[in-house]
Amino acid sequence: MSGLLSVLVPTTITAAMLTSTTATSEGYAAWDKTKTYAVGDYCYSASTQHNYRSLVANNLNKDPTDAVNRTAATSSSIVYWQDLGPANPWAMFDKKIGTATTANGNLTVVLRPGAFTDFYVVGVEGANSLTVTVRDAAGGEVVYTSTTAMEASAPDDYWEYFFDPFESQTDLLLTGLPPYGTGEATITLAGGGTVKCGAMAVGAVKVLGKSKADAEAEPTSFAFINTDQWGETDIVEGPSATNLSVQATTDTRDDGRKAQAIVTSLLGKPAFWFCSDRPDAAGLRTWGLGSGRFSYNSERCTISLTVKGMI
Repeated sequence: MSGLLSVLVPTTITAAMLTSTTATSEGYAAWDKTKTYAVGDYCYSASTQHNYRSLVANNLNKDPTDAVNRTAATSSSIVYWQDLGPANPWAMFDKKIGTATTANGNLTVVLRPGAFTDFYVVGVEGANSLTVTVRDAAGGEVVYTSTTAMEASAPDDYWEYFFDPFESQTDLLLTGLPPYGTGEATITLAGGGTVKCGAMAVGAVKVLGKSKADAEAEPTSFAFINTDQWGETDIVEGPSATNLSVQATTDTRDDGRKAQAIVTSLLGKPAFWFCSDRPDAAGLRTWGLGSGRFSYNSERCTISLTVKGMI
């Protein structure tokens, strides 16, 4: 797959697919329409896998999953609930890197997502290794297993080898896993302390075309400068993301049509985009929203893809 512009289309993970996890939830009780919630009370909804906080007293029978109860339509509207985002076990599956799932020691999840051939994790912190084991069915025969060190250090000389700090790898792509419709995948991020995973995606990689050599990656920051009324300036730190611009060509016009259909189907949907699966091309991959232009001639198609990196 080296040198091929590709996208991993992630499977939406449902409660039926996540059969177990070592990530503990915050422990909030499910929302109860018969309970009166006070200011600062919390609840959980299994339908959204989100936690919510009550913003008003005497909060009775106001469903927190209903957007009407979380927004102010007019200046006199009452906002009953604040959406706190996904519960801890589900944060890694909400297709956003900035909401991470955490666990102490090892973060292990068991998934039954249907057939998939490719796997990606990003926003990983505190992990020493990642192990993926695939069985042909729940509790069945092991058909694939691999363990990868989450080590990104690449010392150029002995001084760096002995004295530079350890650099952990924050993402990992695995391709070509054996697909089983009833398969079960066990994924473990092993660490000695707190392990975090920003996003985990399983699905199928779709090839768009042959990457050209002049791809561009643009690291961006969401930090900003805040200047008060007296001219004092502070830099407010924020998360970062990577934008990607790349061109690719297809062998035929029909291949271009297929690539255009894939990109069109993913407009407005987060996915994992990459120019090559080679380790030295890791800088040319990102998680975000893709769009593109498709130029056709008499024989083939040229793709100009832009990806807006997401946090």
